[in-house]
Amino acid sequence: MRLRLVCMLIILLFAPAALALMPPHVTKITPGHGGTLTGNTIVIEGYSLKYAPPDKELKLTGATTGKAVAYTHKLETEWVGKCDKDSKPGSCQQRSKLTLTITQKRLPDVIKLSYLGDEAMITVKTTPPKKR
Repeated sequence: MRLRLVCMLIILLFAPAALALMPPHVTKITPGHGGTLTGNTIVIEGYSLKYAPPDKELKLTGATTGKAVAYTHKLETEWVGKCDKDSKPGSCQQRSKLTLTITQKRLPDVIKLSYLGDEAMITVKTTPPKKR
């Protein structure tokens, strides 16, 4: 037991600096809570979103019905900060932008988005049918 503790201390003290990322979290949702969706795209910005896959972590539903709203997603990431081998842990972070494209034809009046503890109720602006 004591030998194990000594080995762990040696590894921690003499290990090279490791990449220490922020946990996945959201910084902005567009349109935001109480906002209006005029197109078919919702954008979620944050950090380390690559490690919280939308197919497992994100829920997009009708606010009153609870029925799932169909969507596709695209995740873009970029490394920001000092990102070289001499960087201190935490100085390099992964900025993320998750774009949701709603593919469903008929949408509920209000959509509820839940992702990583953040929630947004988004009103859907319906376009009246064109007169012929």
